[in-house]
Amino acid sequence: MQRFTVLIMTDQTSPVRRFQVQKVTLQRAVAAAAVVALLLVGGLVDYSSKWMENSELDSLRLETLSQREQIFGLETSISDTEERLERLRQLERKLRVITNLPGGEELSGGMGGGIDEGDLPFSEPLVDPGVMKGLENQEATPTDQINTSSTDSVQPSEGDRLASLSAARMARLRLDSERLELEAAVREVALASLVDHLQGQSKRLASTPSVWPVKGWLTSRFGPRVSPFTGKRQFHSGIDVAAENGAAVVAPARGKVVYAGHKRLLGNTLIIDHGFGIRTSYGHNAKLHVKKGDHVERGDLVASVGSTGRSTGPHLHYSLTVDDRAVNPLDYILD
Repeated sequence: MQRFTVLIMTDQTSPVRRFQVQKVTLQRAVAAAAVVALLLVGGLVDYSSKWMENSELDSLRLETLSQREQIFGLETSISDTEERLERLRQLERKLRVITNLPGGEELSGGMGGGIDEGDLPFSEPLVDPGVMKGLENQEATPTDQINTSSTDSVQPSEGDRLASLSAARMARLRLDSERLELEAAVREVALASLVDHLQGQSKRLASTPSVWPVKGWLTSRFGPRVSPFTGKRQFHSGIDVAAENGAAVVAPARGKVVYAGHKRLLGNTLIIDHGFGIRTSYGHNAKLHVKKGDHVERGDLVASVGSTGRSTGPHLHYSLTVDDRAVNPLDYILD
C-alpha cells in the first residue's frame, strides 16, 4: 500500500518528526476538508441571503409604518371634516326651519328633530358592502404585531399583502375625500342661497326664538316619551330643562306677553307671541317677572325657574308652536 512520509522540523536543533500517512487516508482528509469548505461557503451564501431578506423586510416595515401613520392622519382629517359638515347640515336645517324655507323638515329626521344618517345626502355606501366587508376583515389583521426581531414569522409574500392592504385603504380614503368635497360644494351653494334669503329678514329673525331660554340640563326631549307620573307613553309637546330653583328664564326673541298666570298642570305659566304665527310657552316657574301685554326683547328676564304645578323638581317646560302646531324647540335653537 502506497504511503507518504511527512517530515516536521521546528528548528535546526530540534529532532525531525516523521509521520507516515496512507494515500487513501490523505485523500479522505482532503475530501473532508473540501466538504467542510463547501458547507461553509453554502452557509455564508444562505446567511447573506437571509440578511438581505431581513434588510428588505425591515425597510418594508418602516415604509408600512409610515404609510399607516399617513393613513391614520387622513382618516382623522376626514373624520373632523365630516363632523364639521354635520354641524353645517344642522345649521342649514335650523336656518331653513326658522326662515320657513323648504328643506328643513326633510333634514330634521322626523318630528323629534334628530338627524339620522339615512336622511342625509350622500349617505348611501360608495363601495359595494361585500367588498368593504372583505377590506374590513383584511384590515382586522394586526400588521403592527409583526415581530421585527424574528424572520421565521414573516413570509416573503408579506410585503405584497401589506401593499395590497394599504392600497385598499387609500382607495377608500380617496372615495371618502371625493364624497366630502362633493357634499361641501352642495352645502356651500345651499348656505349661499340661505344668506341671500336672510337679507332683509332682520325683523323675522329678531322675532324668532333662537336661543336657550334658561341655562341648565336637557332632561326630556320633544316627542313620544314615558310619563314620569303615569308610566305610560305620551306625547311631550316641548322640552324640559332642569336648572337651579330661581334660575333666570329669558325671552328667546322679541315678542308680546299674551298670557301670564297659573295653569293646573304647568303651574305659573308664561306665553309669548313672537309674530309670524310663532308662540313660546314657559311652565313650572316659581315667579313671573312680566305681565300680560308687556313687550319683551331677546334676553329680557321674564321668569324664574321653579317647580309649580305637576312637577318632579325645579325645571322649565319650554314649548314652541307655529300656527298652533307644536314643533321641536331644538330645531330653532342656534347657540
